[in-house]
Amino acid sequence: MMSHLADESDFQKLIDICHINLNKTQAGKEYIFEKRGISSEICSKYKLGFFPRNIDKLCDYVSPDFLKKIGAMDYDGKSQFSDYYPIVFPIYDEYNNPVGLSCRSILSDEERLILGLPKYKNTKFKKSNYLFGFNLSRNDILLNKDVFVVEGNFDQISMFEAGVKNTVAVCGTAFSKNHLIKLSRYTDKITFFLDGDAGGKKSTSQIFNKFINKGIKLRFIELPSRYKDAGEFFLNSSKTKDDFLNEIRYISPMEW
Repeated sequence: MMSHLADESDFQKLIDICHINLNKTQAGKEYIFEKRGISSEICSKYKLGFFPRNIDKLCDYVSPDFLKKIGAMDYDGKSQFSDYYPIVFPIYDEYNNPVGLSCRSILSDEERLILGLPKYKNTKFKKSNYLFGFNLSRNDILLNKDVFVVEGNFDQISMFEAGVKNTVAVCGTAFSKNHLIKLSRYTDKITFFLDGDAGGKKSTSQIFNKFINKGIKLRFIELPSRYKDAGEFFLNSSKTKDDFLNEIRYISPMEW
C-alpha cells in the first residue's frame, strides 16, 4: 500500500489516463486486442493501458514530482515508458490499492537487442511484496483452496479469462518468502505453473528446494511440450478451463 493517500490518488489517475489512452491508440489496440487476443471486458477489468507518448501533456494531469518519484519520468523530463514501454499493467495489492506499473515494450526482440532494452520496465515498487492479479483472484483462491502461480502477466490474464481465476503472477522476480506468506493467508496449497524453458525449470527447482518444508503443500505442473506457457495455451484457441485441467501433468522438480 502506498504510504500517502495522495500517492494512491495520483497512481489511480495515472492508471485511468493510460487506460483511456489505450482505446485511442491504434498501436495499443492492435497489440492488446489483436495480437494478444484480450477481450475489451478483461482489458477494462485489469485497467490495461497505453502510456502517453507526450510526457509534457501527461504532466498537465499528473504531477511531474509524482512521476519522478515512482520512476515513470527522469529528472531531465524524459520517460522510457513513453519512448519504449507503452503497454501498461497496473499492479495492485490484494486489497485493490495501486502500488505500481509493470510496462511492456512492443518493440521486436531484434530492436530491443540493438537498443539493449529488456522486455519489461517497472515503476518503483518492491516486486517481492506483490503478485499480479491478486486483487482479482483473492476470493477465488479462498473458494478453491488452491492458487496457481504463473510467471507472466499475460499468463495470469489468459488463465483468468479462461475461468481459472485462482491465479496470480510474480511481477518479474523470483517467488519470495513474502509471496508465500501472503498466499498462505488464503490457502495451504500452492500450484506452480512456470515456463517450460530452462529458466522456468531452474525457478521451479529453486522454489522446491527453498519452500518444500514450510508447512504449505506445493505442487508443480506442466503442459504438453508444444506449449511454452499459459498464454500460449489459451491464445487464439478455443481452449477452456476443463481443457487446461485435463492436459496438465503434475510433476516433481526431481524429474528435471
